[in-house]
Amino acid sequence: MTLPRLLSLALFGVCLGAWAQARFDFDRTPGRLPKAVLPTHQAMTLSVDPDGDHFEGQATITLQVRSAVPAIVLHAHRLQATSSVLLDASGERPLTVQADEATQTWRLQPADRRPIAVGRARLRLAWIGQVQSNDSGLFRAPYQAHGLAQRMLATQLEAVFARMVFPAFDEPAFRTRFELSVRAPKGLDVLSNTTPTGRVDEGERVLHRFAPTPPMPSYLLALAVGRFDALEGRAAGVPLRVITAPGKRAQGAYALAATQKILPYYTRYFGQPYALAKLDQLAVPSTRNGAMEDWGLISYAERALLFDPATGNTDHQRSIFGIVAHEVAHQWFGNLVSAASWQEIWLNEAFATWLADKASDRFNPEWQLRLRHRREIDQTMERDGGASTRAIRSGAVLEDRVFDVFDDITYTKGGAVLGMLEQWIGEERFRRGLASYMKARRLSSATAGDLWFHIGRASGRDVAAVAASWTDQPGFPLIDVDARCAAGHTRIELGQRPFSSGGSVRSGRWQVPLVLQHGGRTQRLLLQQDRLTLTLPGCPTTPLVVNPQGVGFYRVAYAPALMAALAARVAGLPAPAQITLMSDTFALAQAGLLPMTAWLDLVAALPSVRGLGRPALLAQAQSALRLLAEALRAPDRARREERPAAMEHHRG
Repeated sequence: MTLPRLLSLALFGVCLGAWAQARFDFDRTPGRLPKAVLPTHQAMTLSVDPDGDHFEGQATITLQVRSAVPAIVLHAHRLQATSSVLLDASGERPLTVQADEATQTWRLQPADRRPIAVGRARLRLAWIGQVQSNDSGLFRAPYQAHGLAQRMLATQLEAVFARMVFPAFDEPAFRTRFELSVRAPKGLDVLSNTTPTGRVDEGERVLHRFAPTPPMPSYLLALAVGRFDALEGRAAGVPLRVITAPGKRAQGAYALAATQKILPYYTRYFGQPYALAKLDQLAVPSTRNGAMEDWGLISYAERALLFDPATGNTDHQRSIFGIVAHEVAHQWFGNLVSAASWQEIWLNEAFATWLADKASDRFNPEWQLRLRHRREIDQTMERDGGASTRAIRSGAVLEDRVFDVFDDITYTKGGAVLGMLEQWIGEERFRRGLASYMKARRLSSATAGDLWFHIGRASGRDVAAVAASWTDQPGFPLIDVDARCAAGHTRIELGQRPFSSGGSVRSGRWQVPLVLQHGGRTQRLLLQQDRLTLTLPGCPTTPLVVNPQGVGFYRVAYAPALMAALAARVAGLPAPAQITLMSDTFALAQAGLLPMTAWLDLVAALPSVRGLGRPALLAQAQSALRLLAEALRAPDRARREERPAAMEHHRG
């Protein structure tokens, strides 16, 4: 082995060492709050009114003080403290509240200036907060029902909005039991994460009490107040409800039916039952965007949950099924086991994306989701091949930039990488690893290191090293492929290099789980080096195909003779191989690595393609042709725009 080759491998080993993904350690988890004080229970009463602009809150927070501290620091933002007291072994101690808007924290220091000793203590706090007009914190959602203007209240506390509703240790690593009571005007319904335990009539208001939650991050607490209709059902032993504004109950039928399929499937998949006593899904009108996986009370924008058979179509059903499958997946990934910090949020979102696709494909195979989602993969690859990309695990995430990582790299690339790892490891071993992870980290936090430990143990493979090469560096590889017949055997040459879609210089090396279709046989291997040569028996008449199911998150560049053979036989390839070949060829042509005629040759073969993949292939070709047409029009448009200016200069 040459010295440069040895140095290259050594540097690769150093990189993987730098990417070492440690297992969860609370004290080493990044965050703004000190780790000296742990909340264990937060009993809280919120007094709210959908017609009011403010609300009031009181809380008693039980703490475990791990080391003596001069003050307690927790999150609170846009809240006005009205009372603050510490109760510990020395008695009741008034607190001074120092608010820091820059860090969105309160520093609570005993007025007597004596330190807070190790042991059990309680904070007793009261405050006034503001009802928001957008979907953050506790917000108002106006709507029309029966011709009348009405309002409901709902919450969106992820990522850092719990602190706008109540003082909290508002970081994912701090898991607390919340015991909520809500005081609301009589005649209104009140919903939260858990089942109601009682109501107290207070005249014009009613105090609603709810069962304690399991230990969970503060951003998962949920509250809704208003007038609701509900469609009820049951699955996996769990009472289900789809809850809507008045008059829209019937439109929840499709989402309820989807949930009745999804919940038992996830229960079997993880070997872990859904952890709460009920599962509500709430359609929030007007103000709500997207969806939020609050434990036991998932909230959605109305269109993301409700389906009207009179006006809806299959595309809308696909969307609802996928979103419901994603949010219900979070009841395990994100709720039962939480990402330790925001830099690990891909553990929640990538897995929910991957599992939702898995569920959607299982129950609706006719949708051909893998083919339909190719456009999302291509768009993400285009970004990931450019200079503005980032790694899935991109390092420290500042609190005010959390939503920057809720992007296609986290969701689409993250989900695709998981699918690729599952294909390499095998579905059953991958499932056993995930079940082990869920059992071991149940009601706790986790990192990528925890996940790969359990999947690696279940599979008997070094999953951590392979996964780190995908999650901890940006970009993806281009796989060069050549194949020749010699003496009754096929000699295959494989290579990898970083793919660049924008002309930027890239570096990197990946441990690439490859799948090769050679005749009627499937060959799986892990490409860890820059170049690899292997020999397979036989010289089949059908050409070699790499990534035949389109699961791998990489591009493939075939040698000219191999590419010509594939183009001549494209109609006979499986649908995923057809669309992946089309996709890779167009991307390589865009990057200047192939002439555009190579892609046009494939387009010319499309009329002969039959089967379920045909609509997706035609849609992909139409999209690419529109892009080419726009690119061809751009210079002409620029010339037309320049001409008047040139004429003006000539007249002058």
